[in-house]
Amino acid sequence: MAYQPDVVFEVTGSLPFIAPIKGIENAVESWDILSGKVDVPQNKTIVVIGGGIVGCETAEYLAEKENKVHVLEMLPSIANGLEYVNRLVLDVTLQQMKIDVVVNASVTDVDSSKVTYTVDGAEHAIDCDLIVVSTGQKPYVPAVVKELQDRNIRVLKLGDAEKVGKIFNATAEGFHKAHDLF
Repeated sequence: MAYQPDVVFEVTGSLPFIAPIKGIENAVESWDILSGKVDVPQNKTIVVIGGGIVGCETAEYLAEKENKVHVLEMLPSIANGLEYVNRLVLDVTLQQMKIDVVVNASVTDVDSSKVTYTVDGAEHAIDCDLIVVSTGQKPYVPAVVKELQDRNIRVLKLGDAEKVGKIFNATAEGFHKAHDLF
């Protein structure tokens, strides 16, 4: 408030979205794996729930540690939104690393050593040593944003604070919103 701003750009980013799956508390978040917050086991069987870009990157990282990795994605394809050339590289990498990818998989239950899912109405299960959840991101809105709005300060959301996406889009959006102020 000491700055007495006319406008504040909210660029607070996003937080992991955890899908409402029975037993999901038995899983660790992909960001905790990638950041080193959770130690990565070796020579284990690991299931990654979510085959988005982050889920696939996490699967690659886990496979590099000589783990058998399974990726379960509820959509008909993985890594949606990944640029074409990067997608081609990803497909080759997943095959070379022998990462098992199952699409159209609806995870129904998670416990400490098994993931149960359905594909086309048929139930399947994978016994595993570790379960990783990577089911997307959601905008992060800290309390300070509400405080600013309550004080009638204009707040413009940018990037993941408004809609989770790519840095290119967030940068372009920031430019246009700033430009439109004048």
